[in-house]
Amino acid sequence: TGTDGAVHDEEERLIHSKTGSLKNERRWTAGAELVEGKIVRYDMGRIVSLLVFIMKQGTIFDCRKLWLEQLVLMIIAAVSGLLMYLAFTYHIQKDDRDPEETLDLANRKLYEFATSIMGLVTFVLGLFVSLVVERWWRLYKEGLDKLQRGVTFLVST
Repeated sequence: TGTDGAVHDEEERLIHSKTGSLKNERRWTAGAELVEGKIVRYDMGRIVSLLVFIMKQGTIFDCRKLWLEQLVLMIIAAVSGLLMYLAFTYHIQKDDRDPEETLDLANRKLYEFATSIMGLVTFVLGLFVSLVVERWWRLYKEGLDKLQRGVTFLVST
């Protein structure tokens, strides 16, 4: 094991035996030291290089479930987009009006919908921010209270 940000390429492993001894797997990858698949320390020399873009282990990108969910969402988005495209082109072909006039009408309807939904989005975002600020303030106050009690205890003894 190196020290002071040196590049660590070695792997230390204590293999789990059949007797149930403790398993501790430690290795370095792309500037991060991993212990049992979780990042515990960074090597700044490697983290500021381009190797950080290939680091996957120990991060959220290592989760298979996340990738599967993203794949499902991308498929749903692609199918929805394709259906909308087909429906819109069918509507334009079926309509007796000029295609430009039909597009203008569709754009106006889309603009009206986006304008009407903006209020709902603002309301939901306001609720979210309110909850986050409330949690942060509670943690901040609890931390300050504990710090104040600790200082009072130290001063009084």
